[in-house]
Amino acid sequence: MNGYENLYLAMIPGLAEHYGISEYDFRNNPHATSVALCRNHLYKLMLIEFYLHEHRCRYKNSVLNLDGIASLHHLVYLKTNWHPETIRGMGYFDLLWSLLDDLVPGKLSETAQNYLKVISK
Repeated sequence: MNGYENLYLAMIPGLAEHYGISEYDFRNNPHATSVALCRNHLYKLMLIEFYLHEHRCRYKNSVLNLDGIASLHHLVYLKTNWHPETIRGMGYFDLLWSLLDDLVPGKLSETAQNYLKVISK
């Protein structure tokens, strides 16, 4: 089992609870509305996590590790050149919204794209 699979499996219980479904339904009843919404939500979260992970791998160094929200802040900074104080004052939704055109599978590594294809079935 790789890191992608571990992350995917770790997210399922919390999202299933959020959507009021069992993990059994998540795995065995993909066409129910709440299950479809949960799977869609999980797909989007995985896309964001992959994008942030690849950014961390590309830009981290011995001085700047880019853990957690720092990676998202750095992405927005590189894209917009806004002042870091401005970026740190923004909420998650606004930060992700500013990256909307970048958060697409085609901008990820082939490995990440392939995993997203697997979980979208």
